[in-house]
Amino acid sequence: MLTALIIVFVVGIITPLLFKLSKKYAPIIISILPLSLFIYYLYLTIYVIDNQKFIEYNEWFPLLSININFSADGLSLLFSLIITGIGTAVFFYASKYMKDYPFMDRFYSYITLFMGSMIGVVQSDNLVSTFIFWEITSITSFLLIGFNHHQERSRYSALQALLVTGLGGVTMLAGFLYIIIITGANSFSELLANKDILLNHPDLNIIIILILFGAFTKSAQYPFHFWLPNAMEAPTPVSAYLHSATMVKAGVYLMARLSPIFAGVVFWNNILLYFGLLTMFLGAAIAIKKTDLKQILAYTTVSVLGTLTFLLGIGTEYALKAFVVYLTAHSLYKGSLFLLAGIIDHQTGTRNITLISGLRKLMPFSFVIGLLAMLSMSGMPPFIGFIGKELLYEASLNGTNLAVFSIVFLSSVFNMIAALMSGLKPFIGELIYPNELPVEAKKIMFIPPLILASLGLVIGVIPNLGFSDLFSQTFSIISNNSKAINLSLWHGFNLVLLLSIATLVIGYLIFVNYNKLLFNYLKFQGTNLLKAEFYYDLIFNSLMKLTKLSTRFIQNGYLRSYISIILFIFGLLIYYTLLSYNNIFEFYTNFDVEIYEVFIFFTLITAAIISVKSQGRLSAVASLGIVGFSVAIIFVIYGAPDLAMTQFAVETLIVIIFVLIIYKLPKFKDFSSLTERLKDIILSSFIGLSFTIIVLLVYNYELNGEFKKYFSENSYTIAKGLNIVNVILVDFRALDTMGEIVVLTIASIGIYALLKYKNEEA
Repeated sequence: MLTALIIVFVVGIITPLLFKLSKKYAPIIISILPLSLFIYYLYLTIYVIDNQKFIEYNEWFPLLSININFSADGLSLLFSLIITGIGTAVFFYASKYMKDYPFMDRFYSYITLFMGSMIGVVQSDNLVSTFIFWEITSITSFLLIGFNHHQERSRYSALQALLVTGLGGVTMLAGFLYIIIITGANSFSELLANKDILLNHPDLNIIIILILFGAFTKSAQYPFHFWLPNAMEAPTPVSAYLHSATMVKAGVYLMARLSPIFAGVVFWNNILLYFGLLTMFLGAAIAIKKTDLKQILAYTTVSVLGTLTFLLGIGTEYALKAFVVYLTAHSLYKGSLFLLAGIIDHQTGTRNITLISGLRKLMPFSFVIGLLAMLSMSGMPPFIGFIGKELLYEASLNGTNLAVFSIVFLSSVFNMIAALMSGLKPFIGELIYPNELPVEAKKIMFIPPLILASLGLVIGVIPNLGFSDLFSQTFSIISNNSKAINLSLWHGFNLVLLLSIATLVIGYLIFVNYNKLLFNYLKFQGTNLLKAEFYYDLIFNSLMKLTKLSTRFIQNGYLRSYISIILFIFGLLIYYTLLSYNNIFEFYTNFDVEIYEVFIFFTLITAAIISVKSQGRLSAVASLGIVGFSVAIIFVIYGAPDLAMTQFAVETLIVIIFVLIIYKLPKFKDFSSLTERLKDIILSSFIGLSFTIIVLLVYNYELNGEFKKYFSENSYTIAKGLNIVNVILVDFRALDTMGEIVVLTIASIGIYALLKYKNEEA
């Protein structure tokens, strides 16, 4: 599994090169990748069905127990099949849809990297590596949502999605780290085995809140739902992939993965149930007010995400069965409807359903796609959507009260109306189109969504032909129960069937009399105080004003101000630490000094005073050089020749460079006032005294830290070096040094790019 993931990321990185080699065939070649992965995960599914679970162990940071371990079980493989299956459809579809877009290579690079990160999220067994992949999904989705970056609205939506989901990711990490500290478990499998330690901890509710904050932001649960409809500014393939089948379900996946651990916790169940219920209703209620196809589909996606969360909150057998079926059904019909919205927009020039109708004869294949997807979304037999709706009603009737079920039923009616609006309305009635006479899309655009929509029918008709085994494995992981799932269309005449029929009838009647019955509701706008996005904008704008204020007084562009502030804060922290210990200033001072030490001391002080009082740059530079060389001599006296050599080299280089450029600088002038000089004297005395105290403390008190002992014992045996300081710098801090090299390399590349850009502009 690691090899497959590495291949995905490598392909994502080299995608621009593939487009340079062949812009015509590169999209098709890259589209073979998700198809190959889909086949591979199908093979793994057969293995897992027979063996329950498979874990691949890959060491990364074993000392910190951070490993890239991958788990192949029913839950991870169902999500992997959805990610790669919908990905295959989207990749092939985009080869035509994105053909006229500039930077098509970037699109395929971003979406390939996103696919890899999503696979990493659902297959990773380690908590820390899960977070890393989680954050990569946020970064790549930011790039995809803001793909049309020349449009201000796209930039706004991309930043909003990044900030909301990024904040959630940080809180989720805090929850994960809290779990690791409490239980010592670094993986989901270990956590399940040691869940009693976590469940009995007094801070359990805090951990739940931290994790659910991350899951809710990613899966657009109320009140974080607003970013998802705004993300529809992205190209249609992005919306179809990220916001119907993959990214938004990452939070749902996390909640499902943790359900066996927290299922018995009332606090966990109540949060999922009531927030899911609220999200389900609001998403559906807002969807039927929209006229843009992508907006309708976006809000119904919010509603379904709420439904999935709601089902996990109920947590009964019927609810978890409904979760598995509903998850699959939604991915199929919503993916095809999003792609259909792109076809309609591509062929007619609009997504507004009030400007188009009667397209069924001009676009027959698109009509079939819309019809199949609409029927599954509506819950019409024999589609898988019907099975999912019946299980949803069964779970709600048996696991909640009448008030909750009423909201579920009303939400289903609204979702059916939205299905008719998005899948049927553009194709029925009198022929209306805004621009030129539309024609059917190319095969490579309508075949992928047609396959997805058809699968909703196939799985519905023969649900137990291969799919029930995978569904059973998924159910067993979520519920920690090995009971099999047997799906069927017919359960006899019962209350659930009657409610399903009522949903279809009521939804259709409202759709037919849409404007008449919903006239007052459509006019109602509501107050901004009830809109979550209003508070996001309020907080964001307030932070921007605060940053401007901070920039004006702190980050004002003057280097001396930056240095002064840093030193002042650093000094305060030093004195705060020193004063927190008793008798900290009771140290022994030895004033037995040699004559050469006195000479060096006065030389250093004299040079420092001259550098400050000098009226010329050359004399100031020379004086500073003397200060540096004096410090180097002190290093020699106290047995640090390596530091002395470094100091000599650095001081010599600085003096030479300063002298070379000194004549190109303007004439030296001192504009500082008496107040500024007093401020500088106080600050320098403040910092100088603090460092003097630290040196005296280090000189007088023996430090017996664990690090000192560790480095003394292991510098020679492990790193083969006698000089402990050098060993620490070269070997034990190698990762830090590598990071510094990476930063310098990136900065160099950026500088080179800017210089090249400037030369091309010239």
